[in-house]
Amino acid sequence: MPPELLTSYEEIARRSDSVRAICARFEVRVKKNTDLEKILQLASNAPLLAEDPLNHLELCHAHRVLGAILACENEPELTEPLRRIATKPLARTWLEQSAGKDALFELELFQHIRQRGLNARLGEPDIIVSLPFGEYFVACKTINSHRALEGQLRKGYHQVRARGYGCVAFNVGLHILTERDEPVPAQSGAELANWIEPPLRDFYLGEHSLNKRLIKGPLDGLLFQVSCLAQVAESGSDMNIFTHTSYHAPSRVQQLEAQERFESFRLSME
Repeated sequence: MPPELLTSYEEIARRSDSVRAICARFEVRVKKNTDLEKILQLASNAPLLAEDPLNHLELCHAHRVLGAILACENEPELTEPLRRIATKPLARTWLEQSAGKDALFELELFQHIRQRGLNARLGEPDIIVSLPFGEYFVACKTINSHRALEGQLRKGYHQVRARGYGCVAFNVGLHILTERDEPVPAQSGAELANWIEPPLRDFYLGEHSLNKRLIKGPLDGLLFQVSCLAQVAESGSDMNIFTHTSYHAPSRVQQLEAQERFESFRLSME
């Protein structure tokens, strides 16, 4: 699987101005000392800062945040997630729950979905995907521990139930990865996927409470995703963002209709 995004330090600097323009267009104020303002300032100086290897990870993080915003600049429903990104914590070292990180994951997953040719839009609960059987609702949550999983699942469950059928998508990179892991060196995307999949499956397969929510409906399944900064030899770039996704929908607890909907969604994401 190829990396999701490729860029250059010069492009990161240009993205800073572009994102400031997007914020102005959506009337979202970026205040001093917020994480987004720090990211914008860092990005604007990317070509100079890149000379010091110690800045590499922070520049890649800036590229990731700004790229997610730019990918959604033409979405009419960008205002609300953009406001959360502009006002709430985004720092890689911030380990508490954050509405800003939830919103960032929402934009990243939306980008991931659109890159696969699916018709999707931002909207309640977070992302609405058009599939052959109708609209499919995806609630996006970032979690950093087993302790946070049940509470975030409960929130996503109620969000989806208010609108129809769908799934909850979890960004678990903060739990699977540590700051020391990134950038992850690998020869290929397949090698990265093989490295991420075992701890990712270990994270959710032991959580019996997940199946209780799936039995009740309207959740058809759960999506668990990890995105990491990676140095992939085959890509020719040292600023790759690699995304790996795992799907959970045990057939023994699901009704046939739910299985078919989730399988349609999963196959569309390949």
